[in-house]
Amino acid sequence: MSLPFPFEKGMTYHLVQKCITGNLLLNPSLKVNKAVAYIVSETCAKYGIVLSSYCVLSNHYHFIVTDTERRLPEFLASLNSQIALCLNCLFERQGQFWTVEPIGKIRLIDEEAILEAIVYTIVNPVAAGLVSAVEEWPGLVSLPKNLAGGKLQAARPDWYFDKKRKPEYSEIILKLPPQLIGKFTEEEFRIEISRRVNERVEEIREQRKGEQKPFLGAKNVLRRNRNRSAKKKQPKKKFNPTFSCKDKNLRLKVIEELKRFRKNYRYAFERFRSGQRKVIFPYGTFKLERDAGVLCSDP
Repeated sequence: MSLPFPFEKGMTYHLVQKCITGNLLLNPSLKVNKAVAYIVSETCAKYGIVLSSYCVLSNHYHFIVTDTERRLPEFLASLNSQIALCLNCLFERQGQFWTVEPIGKIRLIDEEAILEAIVYTIVNPVAAGLVSAVEEWPGLVSLPKNLAGGKLQAARPDWYFDKKRKPEYSEIILKLPPQLIGKFTEEEFRIEISRRVNERVEEIREQRKGEQKPFLGAKNVLRRNRNRSAKKKQPKKKFNPTFSCKDKNLRLKVIEELKRFRKNYRYAFERFRSGQRKVIFPYGTFKLERDAGVLCSDP
């Protein structure tokens, strides 16, 4: 059983979801890009999710989002279900689309953690050795120049969605993560991310040049068989991080808060299971509050 995870209003997350057995089910194409862009933009709007940055690789995605209404689990369930059903219909395939591993939900606690996650997200196609520049990636990626004001938009995928139930067109404007408002103007934010992305891309190019590893290239990316797994197998992680924080003192504080949340949750859960229905769960409890109507403390 997984450990309880607190969902707090206004928290920014780095989301990572992988395809089943690493299959290239998200490999770029006009229709795949259209479907994912439509579903992401429409689902973010529905659940009060602020989208700040994104990158959809061939076998997984990265999104930097802020949960303004404390509905992230509902958002993820709807997002992943719609993408799987829509693309399975497109490919005329059946069966599981996403890996059985838990989706990565990394809380980004401080300014530096957010900036690093955004840069990591944008640089991903280059870091994976797929293209030599972010601009060459034929899939969905939020270029630095489009952050904080740019749009993710697409027309309704007509092979799956009913025009009577879904809007013809969907779009969402990329926004600054709330934690960075007042610390950066939108232009300053774009300049800072662009600087960091350029530096990281140059590091990767030099490293691959020294190792004599060429980039695959956009044309070869588009030719790949989406039913195959990526050649490079990723090692299994020994643990899944629940948050990222670059400030040591703040990181220690967050660790203690997480321990306290889990201790209080465990205490309340045992009493709730024994029949005590007026027990108070800690703020951040989601599933039991939604499904069983348990009482929760204030933020």
